Amino acid sequence: MRYHHIVFDVDGTLLDTEEAILQSFQKTLREHAGIEKDLSGAAALKRLETGHEEEILLQWKENLAALRDFVRVFDGIELLLKRLRADGFQLGVVTSRCRAEDEPDFMRL
Repeated sequence: MRYHHIVFDVDGTLLDTEEAILQSFQKTLREHAGIEKDLSGAAALKRLETGHEEEILLQWKENLAALRDFVRVFDGIELLLKRLRADGFQLGVVTSRCRAEDEPDFMRL
């Protein structure tokens, strides 16, 4: 069996976003709730039960946008994508991000 299509996720697959995501989340917790914890993720935010989850998530997105310099394309991804296309594969990306969130990171490719 030969595959003809390959679909990639963005965060953690094509782009190394871990540092930016963690730093923006921790910065948001400090700014919004005065919390100094080594936590990550929306699940952790829900467990904190601040009562302001939606507002905090919006602040988190703003902080993440300000930390875009920490986002980088993984080494070898550009070459991999070129080779796959040259070999005739149809490539796609699946993400929960909106276009406005993706464009600044993908302009690097």
